[in-house]
Amino acid sequence: MFRTPLLSVLVAGLVIACSQAGFATGNGDLRVMPTRELVEKSILIARARVEKTDDSDWGDFKQIARLEIVDVIEGDFTLDEVRVASNSLIANTDDKYKKKEEWLVFLVRDGGLYRTLNYQHGRFRIDGDVVQDWRDADNAISDKPYYSVREEIEVILTELKSPPEVDAPPAAEAPASSDAPGVNQRPASPPTKPKSGPPRITRPELP
Repeated sequence: MFRTPLLSVLVAGLVIACSQAGFATGNGDLRVMPTRELVEKSILIARARVEKTDDSDWGDFKQIARLEIVDVIEGDFTLDEVRVASNSLIANTDDKYKKKEEWLVFLVRDGGLYRTLNYQHGRFRIDGDVVQDWRDADNAISDKPYYSVREEIEVILTELKSPPEVDAPPAAEAPASSDAPGVNQRPASPPTKPKSGPPRITRPELP
């Protein structure tokens, strides 16, 4: 009598558990990466404007966006535009682009195209000259001027590219000089007196 309701509850619980597991481990990119990690893993960091979007069935993406490069912060400075695979079919992603939008994007290579690193968490909308919802080093969210965000990214890049400081080895101790006072010196020997010969006898001459 209780088999059907109990079975329904078990099935529902299994579905929820599988969904949660898929969200947590099925795609590691769904977590919000810290800004430093975004900078470190990106191939191209740039300010870009969406010129065109096309429907696509390439891989897990339903859109190919053509982005005009406005300013390259890191990457190939000769690029004028890039093609970005977007509108992913993966659950909980929202990386679709619309024409004439302007973004600060963190991109990686995926096959012959680029894609947005960390999906919607790897791009920041630019309105005028303000980066919206920017995450700083402490993951605090705020709107900031583009030039200020650019400086933050450049500081991180400099830190990543600078070799770590290595502690200098301790200076080798110079061998002690024998001339140094109190080092390996033997006490001075007293002056040696010359040995005296046999006593000399002077006899008076005979007349």
